[in-house]
Amino acid sequence: MEVWIKADEGEWEEVKPIVVKALESGVDCILTTAEHSPKIKELGAIKTAVHYPGEGDVVVVGKGTSFDGTKPIEEKEEVIKLINSLKKKEYEVGAFVVIRGKEYEMLASELGGICDYVIVVSTDWKIIPLENLIAALQPTPTKLIASVSSAEEAKLAFETLEVGTDGVLLSTKDPNVVVDTMKVVESLREERVELVPARIINLE
Repeated sequence: MEVWIKADEGEWEEVKPIVVKALESGVDCILTTAEHSPKIKELGAIKTAVHYPGEGDVVVVGKGTSFDGTKPIEEKEEVIKLINSLKKKEYEVGAFVVIRGKEYEMLASELGGICDYVIVVSTDWKIIPLENLIAALQPTPTKLIASVSSAEEAKLAFETLEVGTDGVLLSTKDPNVVVDTMKVVESLREERVELVPARIINLE
């Protein structure tokens, strides 16, 4: 149940308040640019995901390609080749996919087992087919990160199909939304008690 913060647009002074609040609140990762990543690391020890060709703890591939609609989706194989190349070099890789229709949903599903994370975003959060994507990616080691803009959306994402997404990418410029989201997530984490198999050794 990971919480990522989107801080990949705007100048440093614009994103810094959200980054600071993210560090204070204990988020898991910050999606950012190659330019901002070193500055974030100076502020605190936190995982960064950086858009390719930049490098972070996670290299995120897809922005400006067929994965986000910048280029025709028919060119997706070239991007998948890049992901495979980065994986061979032992990078942790995330795929950034903008859900623009059924073909992009299918693309996100196909990436299960190819990369470490599939990050799905949309201009309208409600059209992200979470149920289908969770079902498609659950049998694979790939983690599904869904874009949200509020604590309420984060809660829904984590509760979809009971198992929920592996994480959310919170897109907001309001530090209070970061705090509210982390409160919701901490509550959900406490509610989820992992069942551990037990062996019966004696019956009386």
